[in-house]
Amino acid sequence: MGRQRPRLNRLAIVNRFMEMTAVLQYLNSREIKGVSLFGDDANPRKYYYIQQQPRLTSDEKGKPKLGLIQYRDDKQEITGGYFTLEVNLGVKEETLGEIAKQLETDRHSLEQVPLVDGTVTLTILNNSYSAKPSLFGDNQAVFSVELGRDEVTLLKQALFQSAFAPIGVAYCLDYFATRPAYSFRIRAELDRVQKHIEEHYDINLIFFSINIDNIVDSLVESSVLEIEEENAVPLEEQTAAATQSRDRIVQEIKQMVLATFFKPKFGPIQETGGGGFSFPMGFSYYKLDITQIDRRSFNLAINEQAAVRRSIYPQGYLQGLLSGIQQGNFKPDDFITSIDLENSFFQKRQVAVICRANFERDDINHIQVTLTYGEISDRERVVFLWSSTDRETAIWSASTKWDSTLNKKVMQRDVKVSYKVIFNISNYSGRPQQVESRETVTDRDNLEIFPYDDLYLNEQIPIFTPQSFPWDRYRSVKVEVRYLDEDNLIRQEQTFNLRQNNSALTWTMFVRDFKRRQFLYKLTYYPYQAGDFWETPEWPCQEQIIVRDPFQLKRKVTVVLLTVNWSEIRTVYLELSYKDPENSLPIQSVCLEFSPLKSRCQTFEANQRLPDCKRVDYRVIVCFNQGAKEILKSATVGNRILLGLDVKAP
Repeated sequence: MGRQRPRLNRLAIVNRFMEMTAVLQYLNSREIKGVSLFGDDANPRKYYYIQQQPRLTSDEKGKPKLGLIQYRDDKQEITGGYFTLEVNLGVKEETLGEIAKQLETDRHSLEQVPLVDGTVTLTILNNSYSAKPSLFGDNQAVFSVELGRDEVTLLKQALFQSAFAPIGVAYCLDYFATRPAYSFRIRAELDRVQKHIEEHYDINLIFFSINIDNIVDSLVESSVLEIEEENAVPLEEQTAAATQSRDRIVQEIKQMVLATFFKPKFGPIQETGGGGFSFPMGFSYYKLDITQIDRRSFNLAINEQAAVRRSIYPQGYLQGLLSGIQQGNFKPDDFITSIDLENSFFQKRQVAVICRANFERDDINHIQVTLTYGEISDRERVVFLWSSTDRETAIWSASTKWDSTLNKKVMQRDVKVSYKVIFNISNYSGRPQQVESRETVTDRDNLEIFPYDDLYLNEQIPIFTPQSFPWDRYRSVKVEVRYLDEDNLIRQEQTFNLRQNNSALTWTMFVRDFKRRQFLYKLTYYPYQAGDFWETPEWPCQEQIIVRDPFQLKRKVTVVLLTVNWSEIRTVYLELSYKDPENSLPIQSVCLEFSPLKSRCQTFEANQRLPDCKRVDYRVIVCFNQGAKEILKSATVGNRILLGLDVKAP
């Protein structure tokens, strides 16, 4: 048989794609005080927030970080300029406090929406300029735009004189959330189902799986078995995986009908090759006595959720951002700098390097940036960016200057840039000690570096057990993960141990090739029985590791003694064993003891991987008052063994 994953519980088919710390609900959203809020998937008092409209970043004195440099020639006429702007999506603490009060929760239950990617665009007239937000903290974004003469004039009037500024800032931020996927409602009266089967099929025949599938289909077509399906998955998102998920639910419904009205045939089965006989596995019809059961109808609801990647677009025009300036709190001269072409600014070429890396999260020691201006080797400068002790700003910056190169009295601005990211050696973790970017060219005065997007990713892989995991049967589960990328000198191997009090962990996978994100993992389950364990094969995966119970199915056989001559028999032993070597299961066996004081029925239970693998071998040993004898050796696929021991002592 091929390798198969553990089956899901019939009444708990829920695909929790991101059952970890941050799982927000896409359809459970609201707005309070200009802030979008999303409910948490598990905690009704927890919310994730994000500002709907960008705002200007201000310094310690409250002055917005905005500047306009205008160039003037020898006639004092404007010839061009530069416009710099820094925006963010931060929310004030007092606003968060008011939101928490309206939601009837505490401030600590509000967290920022966990973002996975995003961009921010500044639009001035018909021109657009893109930047990358920090994707953590307040999502800071910095723009530095070169303007022509007309654009400088228009921008001055729009910023400080006009009621409308044709300048907009728009974020595009991606996040993961959950939403409903499929919903099934199954209704059926057992007497109508039983009547339909008896009227349309020869119930004395042996049925096989394909016959039972046809019977279930006919029950649905004749409205005896009502299955209502609601598909909330959009057409463009109905992938092969989504279709397989739906088919799995339909198969679970058929299994419920099979378990109610049919039972396996035949048993016991004698060993082949030993003079016995065997039959192909089949099912016989089982007539229910409707008057003797409590539940006379099906009325079930099955729901499934799916994770989706969604985008949110906080945006706003600049006049909304500049309300504080236009209300007179600041003067235009606080933001406008006029310089002439003879100013020393134009005699120097300078580049300010701003790194948007998170040194603490990515375990970075330092970043080495190499800048080359022109073709002369001595114009190469190296800038080192180190982790700052100021953890609030999370910005590391440095600058370098050269004498400028002129071409027809115009300064040449092109600067070649490359950089290296050097990680801490103490936490090597199978990744290269340093990574290096390719060489690019910039003509700006402010250079932002995003090594997290350009050079590598620290993929966060959640490892967890669902809420239904039976920790009463397992003391721990060992998870071994492995990611290899020999071309980029990456060999990551790590082992985690999940326990009941520590059932959710996160593995950080270092990725250089963004198209190569598949890793391997292997699970080892340790039950409470000493010396016993079960190990899975090595499986490929790309997103997360959900550690489920591998033995959701249980093979149960009840043994009933009918007639026993206890006057001559002292003890009866029944040895039962269940084996499934094709699925790497160890042999599970038990010896049941019957005596005059212990003659009631007893049950044998074993872990089962596949529903069709039901064979249980057994043998009967009778201990007489004098001597013992093995009287029967057989096997069964049924759920009950009836033994009549009318034997005499040898």
